[in-house]
Amino acid sequence: MNRPDISAEDLALYAMHLLSDEDRFAVEQFLATSSEARQELATIRGDLASFAMGVEMHSPPTLARQRLMKEVAREKKAVPFAGFEPAEAAAHISSQSEPETQFLRSYQQAEDHHVAEHRGWFGVIFPWVGWVAAAGLTFYAIFVTHDRDQLQARVRRQATELSIANESAERARLVMDTLTAASTQKFVLTKVDVKPPATGRVAYLPERGSLLFQGANLDPLPDAKTYELWLIPAGDGAKPIAAGTFKPDRQGFAQIMLPDMPKGLTVSKFGVTVEDDGGAEEPTMPIVMIGQ
Repeated sequence: MNRPDISAEDLALYAMHLLSDEDRFAVEQFLATSSEARQELATIRGDLASFAMGVEMHSPPTLARQRLMKEVAREKKAVPFAGFEPAEAAAHISSQSEPETQFLRSYQQAEDHHVAEHRGWFGVIFPWVGWVAAAGLTFYAIFVTHDRDQLQARVRRQATELSIANESAERARLVMDTLTAASTQKFVLTKVDVKPPATGRVAYLPERGSLLFQGANLDPLPDAKTYELWLIPAGDGAKPIAAGTFKPDRQGFAQIMLPDMPKGLTVSKFGVTVEDDGGAEEPTMPIVMIGQ
């Protein structure tokens, strides 16, 4: 201790809580800076505890305490406390009475045993609590990560499906626009170098007996052969009526214009046969073209 105004008596009074507020504050400041003073204070408190355990506890009379405080205040505080050397402290402790020393040791052993038991139970439980908490946090982190990955995969899948649906809708709109737009140009394609089928169109006006025929893409005929158009009336057993003969040109085109036909006939169908030049009174099979 390096402060001459703080003595061992001041430390003893501080340990017994008998100092005034001003003196107590001064001692606390000194204790904060002096390790020797703190060691001495610990020794004093140990002595007080040993003394308290060896005597019967009584509250001091008020007048006696006041007289003690006055006597302490009148004492001269000029002698500094140089502190005990380790050897002196050991001698001081060994100078205590044997019963008090044994009691103090027994009490300390009991206290150490209680602390050891408490620390032992706490030392067993606390590590397991930490491991359980760590395992719980790890499981929770794995669960959250797995759930997040599933959610992200679901979002990506739905985004892909939405993109495909948008593309399909856009293609459908484009198809409709191409088919229905007024500016759309339409073309019909056929196989190259393939002859289109032969066709014939007949227009017949019964009440006037007038008839028009146009043939296209007709096959060329051998010499001395001709096509003949036949009107087949409705009704069972009706005989076909010749409506004229024709020969196609090089492009396969032919026509019959207003032949001499009876009026008021109900027509079932028209047919075309191949006959000798000049025609025939009855059609020669097979019929190469027919329509109704």
